[in-house]
Amino acid sequence: MSKFNFEEGELEQLRDRLSQILPPEAREDFQKLCEGVELGLRSHKIMCSIRPLVSAVWVNMNEKQDPNRFAVERMIKDIDGVLCYWVVPGEGEEPEAVE
Repeated sequence: MSKFNFEEGELEQLRDRLSQILPPEAREDFQKLCEGVELGLRSHKIMCSIRPLVSAVWVNMNEKQDPNRFAVERMIKDIDGVLCYWVVPGEGEEPEAVE
């Protein structure tokens, strides 16, 4: 699976280049679009960082048969759902499930 090949630095460069090309009335709309993309990129990084921690907590809770482990399991499924949303299959690839 290929993920977005886009980083915050590249977004800043794109924003600078297009602000020179676009007319002033279109710059504000484009700025709003860039802010949404930037928020999405940061959210994806955070979710990718949090998932291993939540998984480790679930493993520990499962070993102890903690009744609250089901809430953590649902949290992992929600995180996987968000991460699958951001994963875009490359050409000729079929979508894969997030483990």
